[in-house]
Amino acid sequence: METLVDETPDDPYVHRLLGRTLQRQSAAGPDGEAHLRLAAAMAPPAVDDVPGHYV
Repeated sequence: METLVDETPDDPYVHRLLGRTLQRQSAAGPDGEAHLRLAAAMAPPAVDDVPGHYV
């Protein structure tokens, strides 16, 4: 999975996958949390979070 992050560092989904994988392995520590924070910062807001946009 780290290879995917190296190949596509601008993909928030890949960072989220790696962060969650590290969490599930109980190896999250600073690396897993860092990937999850980066993914959250990179990802566009969910449709429900956009003011004035109703589904």
